[in-house]
Amino acid sequence: MAFKEPDFWDRLDISSVSAEETERSYSEVLSKAKKLEASYELRKLRAGRRRSALRVIAGIAAVVALIIVPAVSVMYVRRSLDRPVQPVTAEFREFIARKGEIRELVLPDQSRVTLNAGSTLFYPETFSDVRYVYLSGEAVFDVTASGEHPFIVKTSDVSVRVHGTRFNVSAYPDEDNVNVALCRGAVSVSPNKGDAVPVELKPDQSYRYSRIDGSSTVTSVNSSEYTGWESGNLSFHSQDIHSVARTIGRRFNVNIYVTTGKYDKAVITAKFIHGETFEEQMNAICRLVPGMKYSVSGENVYLR
Repeated sequence: MAFKEPDFWDRLDISSVSAEETERSYSEVLSKAKKLEASYELRKLRAGRRRSALRVIAGIAAVVALIIVPAVSVMYVRRSLDRPVQPVTAEFREFIARKGEIRELVLPDQSRVTLNAGSTLFYPETFSDVRYVYLSGEAVFDVTASGEHPFIVKTSDVSVRVHGTRFNVSAYPDEDNVNVALCRGAVSVSPNKGDAVPVELKPDQSYRYSRIDGSSTVTSVNSSEYTGWESGNLSFHSQDIHSVARTIGRRFNVNIYVTTGKYDKAVITAKFIHGETFEEQMNAICRLVPGMKYSVSGENVYLR
């Protein structure tokens, strides 16, 4: 599906924009994305006050994906105020994995991407010197090596720079953390704001960036557990009930709600690697959290 910004995308002169200009312009796009996120959080807070008994933890639209478009579009707007630009079409495509599905994609450079449920990827029809893609959600990347053409994954909070490798990026807009897990090769990860030195990962290491306080940590992990969702597996490592429910909700295309705050401090570690059904997973989670039960009404699930 072709993605076109209706106001100016058809006349975008992408070939004349340098990497440095792209980075500056991307910061402007990111600023707008942050304002949108802040507005969204405020609306969610107000809605939460009206529904104090109900905490929505799944089924949230990936609004950031709609704003994270190639930064050169901002560059065109700025340049168009100064001088005319030759009309050139730059085609970008939008690839979506909706809730309840996992999809695979081969990019123009033959790199492969597996997109997890509730995720969106923007990518160009033809790559330039730097291979930029933009992700909201979660994906496994198997990147074709090219020393002259770096591959960069942009999310709303961090950027991942690679040459040829396999890694997982999880950057759902409704989660508190962004995670990057390296399977093979090498990547460097850096926050989009500030002047932090990029962190280089080794295989079986994970980088976690906190959207709450801007901190980051690197830990040793079993990277296969971070990519197991490609085969339908789910792994939870000391995660709170809200994050677990969001993940299960995306996987099975249901809306999960927590109707009480008494499980907020519950920490869950679990693996589902045998094709467990929704009911089997929910029953297991309820056994791990004493006293918790769930009920189903159509596509809505209520934890109490």
